Amino acid sequence: MQPSIFIVIDSTDKGGAERVVSQLANYWAANGRRVFLLTFESSNSNLFFDLDSKVDYRLMGKLYPILSLKGSGFLTEILKNILRVFYLRNEIKKTMVPGDIVISFLSHSNFVSVLATRRLPISLIVSERIYPAFAIGFLGRALRRVLYPLANTIVVMTSQAAEYFPKSWKKKIRIIPNPLLLPTDFSSSRNKKPWILGVGRLVEQKRFDLLIRAFSKVSAPYPEWKLKIAGEGSKRNELQALIRELHLSDRVELIGFQELIWPLYSEAEIFAMTSSFEGFPNALAEAMACGLSVIATDCLSGPRDLIQSGENGLLIPTGDAGALEAALLLLISNQSLRLKFAEDAKKISKALDISKIAKQWEMI
Repeated sequence: MQPSIFIVIDSTDKGGAERVVSQLANYWAANGRRVFLLTFESSNSNLFFDLDSKVDYRLMGKLYPILSLKGSGFLTEILKNILRVFYLRNEIKKTMVPGDIVISFLSHSNFVSVLATRRLPISLIVSERIYPAFAIGFLGRALRRVLYPLANTIVVMTSQAAEYFPKSWKKKIRIIPNPLLLPTDFSSSRNKKPWILGVGRLVEQKRFDLLIRAFSKVSAPYPEWKLKIAGEGSKRNELQALIRELHLSDRVELIGFQELIWPLYSEAEIFAMTSSFEGFPNALAEAMACGLSVIATDCLSGPRDLIQSGENGLLIPTGDAGALEAALLLLISNQSLRLKFAEDAKKISKALDISKIAKQWEMI
C-alpha cells in the first residue's frame, strides 16, 4: 500500500505555493494516493484553486476553534503556534500509519510541522518557496537553522536557493521546480498583437517602474507597440502617476488582477520580468510555455534555471535600466529573433509537466 500524503500549508488563498499545493494534491489524489490537505484556516472562503473531491481537505481552525484565538501580540503569537503544533500533531496521528509522508510549504508551516512530527514514525519534507535570504527575518532564520536539519528532506525550487544553505545540509536538499499546468484548450497560435506583457503584483519587488521607463525610452519609433501589466498591489497609484508623467496613458495599461491570464499569453508578443528577486518565477515559465519571447532580470532566484540567454530568451542584470532598454529594442525591432526565442521557449513545458514534477517528489 502506498503511503498517505499529508500536505500542510497556512492557507489556500491565491498564491504561488497555494497553486502548487492544489496541483500536486489533485494529481496524487487522481492517481490513487490518499491525500490530506491541512490548513490553519477556520473557513474555506479563501479557497482559490480547485481541489479534487478525493482530497481530504481539513480546516484546522474549524476543527479546533481555539486556533483562531484573537490578538496579535508577541505572546499571543507564541501561544497560537504552540497550539498549532499540538493540534496538527493530533490531527496527523488520527489517520496516519507508519511510513506516511508529511510535506509542508512555506516557512511558518515548516516550523510548525517539524515540531508537530517529532518522533512520529513518518517522514517530513519541508519546502521553501522563495529565495531563503528574503523569506523571513532574523528570528525566522534562527529557527530555520535549528529546525530544518530535523526534517528528512528540504525542497527548494532553484539551484541558487540550494546554494544558499550550509554545505552540511547538502545531503538533505533537493531541487524541484514548480509544475506548469497549461489549460487543455490553450492555443499558442501566432495571432499575436504588438504587446509587451508584464505579470505580477504591483509592489516594489517587481520593479514595474523600471519596465515602464524603459518602454518610454525605446517605443517612440514603434507607435503600434503597447505595454500591458496584469496585477494589483500597493504601487498602483504610483505607477499610474508615472504613466501620466511620461505621457504614456494611451500606450501603457495597468489591467489589474486577471483570474484568466491565458488569453493575454495568447495575444502578447514579448514578456518582460523585471523583478529584484523571486522564489520561482511562475509567470515567466508560463509565458515561455505559451510561446512568448521573454526578457528577465537575472535575479535571485529562478530565471537562470529557465533561460539560456540568447537561446530561448534574454537575461539582463537586475536593475539595469540600460540593459532592459537594449533588450526591449532588440526584440521589438527583430521579428525573426522573437520567433526563434518563442519556439525554443515552448520546450520548457515538457520539463515542467505536472507528471514529471510529481515524480520528482515521489523519488523523495
